[in-house]
Amino acid sequence: MKKKSLLKKKNNPHIRILLGIGVLTAVIFLVYIASCFFLLKKTIVFHNYETRDYLLKRAKRGNAEAQFKYTIKYCSTNIGNNQTAVGIKWLTLSAENGYAMAQFALGHSYLYGDDVEQNTELGYKWLKIAASKRYPPAIAYCYIKGIGVEPDKKRALEELIKGAKNGYVEAQFILGMLYKEDRNFPITPEPFDELYVLKDNNQLLYWWHLAGESGFYPTQIGLAEYYYESGNAKESTKWLRKAAEQGFMDIQYELAERYLRGEGVDTDMKEAVKWYREAAEQGHAAAQYCLGRCYEIGEGVDTDMKETVKWYREAAEQGHAAAEYCLGRYYEIGVGVEKSRAEAIMWYREAANHGYKPANEALRKLGAL
Repeated sequence: MKKKSLLKKKNNPHIRILLGIGVLTAVIFLVYIASCFFLLKKTIVFHNYETRDYLLKRAKRGNAEAQFKYTIKYCSTNIGNNQTAVGIKWLTLSAENGYAMAQFALGHSYLYGDDVEQNTELGYKWLKIAASKRYPPAIAYCYIKGIGVEPDKKRALEELIKGAKNGYVEAQFILGMLYKEDRNFPITPEPFDELYVLKDNNQLLYWWHLAGESGFYPTQIGLAEYYYESGNAKESTKWLRKAAEQGFMDIQYELAERYLRGEGVDTDMKEAVKWYREAAEQGHAAAQYCLGRCYEIGEGVDTDMKETVKWYREAAEQGHAAAEYCLGRYYEIGVGVEKSRAEAIMWYREAANHGYKPANEALRKLGAL
């Protein structure tokens, strides 16, 4: 079986957002810089109780950390909707409320035109503000680009190393990327790719383990990918679980898939269902479909057609083609829902429009094609 890379999508949202708000279909990630989770030596960890409603309520009350967390966790998973604008709104509020990570991310967004109209002046403004708070990535960034100081890449690297040694997890994360021996894994983000160190994967692992053990989830994902590509599925899944426990639905879905496939762990359908549910309840369409499928065939849970239809509907309403087809099938045969030819045809057509070929045959049989 060909390995599924966790990190190779260049524009994965959860990492892009850390240098600038990004939206893309989330599969599991690591490419853009994750240097926005640490302030005054306090690692930001996402807790299970920090639901969408919890964070949004605190964000509306003006809590800068909640505004930033809400942006990271809930404004970057669906391409083509208004979440980019929503994310920029909360990121800006967090920056205005003095949050250095948000200031740094917003500065990068404006400088490179990531999901906002490019504005060099605003980019420089926010980066200088973050740097004035002795935020190591921002200081290094300014020395690389010559923002408010003379360009000095040597000094930039020194500041990054100093930040890493002083326990700044995002500096440890960036520094680890610089040491990587494989140029394609992971892609070092701009402008830090202009810095040079002797390549040494042992140094990469040293800095990433420090950050990962501190709860810095992008590094945990980086370690999961590193060990996966190295053929150590057990160690990979260990780090993946650490990240999943912080509540990110894409990671939770991937962990469920690991338990389904028995990759790095023993095959365990109850654990797979647990993590599918965690992701499904946050709105992950593929997890919703898989959870519905588990209820349908009785894998990891007792067969329950009411739950099957519930989760197929949740996924179908997000445009998941297989779920649309399955929902249409249940309306056609009247299982778990009241039989309805009209509803069946509607959902089959939705699935067909999304390229699900079996739906065309179902429509033909109903004389609706």
